[in-house]
Amino acid sequence: MRSFRPPQGGSPPVPLPALLHATHLLGLALGSALGRLRESGAAAARMFERAEEQALLLRMTRDRGPKGAGVRATPARVRDGRGGRG
Repeated sequence: MRSFRPPQGGSPPVPLPALLHATHLLGLALGSALGRLRESGAAAARMFERAEEQALLLRMTRDRGPKGAGVRATPARVRDGRGGRG
């Protein structure tokens, strides 16, 4: 098994500083974009729309069946312990 040994001069390989610089620039660009998005309020509006859609779907699901069907899907005989068929 080989172990990694740094170069004898002690300086890092040439691609490493370039990679660190590129990563730093990417982080700055991403942070700037996220800051602009937060300031615009678009994310909050999208979350509010999604919450409204979920509430509407939940209401539609509850209203669809007979009264109480969504609340108790288990038949009374099973809930009371009287067993199933036969």
